[in-house]
Amino acid sequence: MTESDCANENSKEFQKQLWRAIYEQEHVASRMVEIAAKKEGITFEIEAYGTIQLLVKPASAVGDNYMSDTYYNTAVLNNGGEEQKAFVKILPNNPLLRMGAESMKVYDREIASYCHFHPLLRQIRDKAGLSAEDLPLSVPEIYFTNLEESQAIGEGKSSTVLVMEELCSQNFKMTDKSVGGSKEEVELTLSTLANYHALSLMLLRQYKNADGTVSLPESIQYAVGNVGMCQMFQKLALKSAEDCILVLRHLDYKEASDWLQEQMQHLEGIFSLMDPSIAGPLTCFAHGDCWNNNILYRYDDSTGKVVEARLIDWQILLLSGPGRDVYHFLTSSTTPEMRKEIGKQLIDHYVDSLMSALEKLGLSLADEGFDRQFITAEVEKFKLFGMFNGILYLPAMVDNSLGSKVEELGKDASMVANVQEGADAFSETLDCMTVKFVLANKLLCHRFVELVLETKEALQ
Repeated sequence: MTESDCANENSKEFQKQLWRAIYEQEHVASRMVEIAAKKEGITFEIEAYGTIQLLVKPASAVGDNYMSDTYYNTAVLNNGGEEQKAFVKILPNNPLLRMGAESMKVYDREIASYCHFHPLLRQIRDKAGLSAEDLPLSVPEIYFTNLEESQAIGEGKSSTVLVMEELCSQNFKMTDKSVGGSKEEVELTLSTLANYHALSLMLLRQYKNADGTVSLPESIQYAVGNVGMCQMFQKLALKSAEDCILVLRHLDYKEASDWLQEQMQHLEGIFSLMDPSIAGPLTCFAHGDCWNNNILYRYDDSTGKVVEARLIDWQILLLSGPGRDVYHFLTSSTTPEMRKEIGKQLIDHYVDSLMSALEKLGLSLADEGFDRQFITAEVEKFKLFGMFNGILYLPAMVDNSLGSKVEELGKDASMVANVQEGADAFSETLDCMTVKFVLANKLLCHRFVELVLETKEALQ
């Protein structure tokens, strides 16, 4: 380990100890709204660090983050001295979103991803004799987590929290969801995904049995236990696709609407959990929520060029083929014009990156039969998934008013009571996306139409 590596490890350990001390002593997670309302934050003493001033400000709104309320934390040490920063996620204040997050156990899953799953991936890299520079695992550092399981769903304040590396101050930021990524951002995302997929594929191979089944450690069993979440996405995709069919018919795309109607029969299989014993040799742990809302990019100060990416929001990890993440990203976070112009080039870029990463990890591609043609075909099996998933995600991508509508619904006592009695929070909120809502947004109509047309052409 180099001197620089040692310094980085020492810094990470300091951050972990500091934020644990703050959150455990001051119960900050359940007081986030209160502290954020105070311009000067709060000041307190911690024996190991002296006087600390904690400043808190909101980081994002509904529409940027549905499963969490997020905050920037700055800990000022020793009366105006050194500053330490963190990015913090807590359960949503919006009661509808909060109940959805709690019922689907997204914090259980995300905390397990950062604390158990990612360390296993780093072990795979270490065993291959590779450094983080050789094969990056592009995820934030985690400083502190806490999971409170005792409260009834939707009730009271919670100490559940995830405290992580603050990336904004390092020149990381999101792209404009409605615009989509640039060619450079998209290629960087695809190579970042390829590195991650290669690590997760090699990890999964460690736990495969002779009959093709997998026996995962208890710490990552959650990756095969999200049936309810898959059913929810299937339900939401069904509603979105039905609305898209009506939009296509209104715009006189009858052939396309009829074709989309025919494809609805595949929805259950598309969104169901994969059986690893029959899922194919490229089965890995898919991120599961790979759109540009969950990717941060760092840009060079002097040139403005994108140089690094981070994958965030690890709440929907599941076993699948890598094409699930690839097409999830491409259909939600790139424009139809880009996919038409360089779509094949982008898939080739991903395949090249995946093959390179697997070779670095010591896998003999020739022995496995993993040539370019085979991998490309496996990735492209997810084109239909990409279309339905894109139809589901695009309204949130290109219409900022959707977040405001969700906020309004969360203030509706009758709506909250309905969800408390067993209705699905996310289905209730999606009901605000009517055909009239879609038709009022020309960009959304354009994205819907072009996504269906390009998928139909590719599959026929």
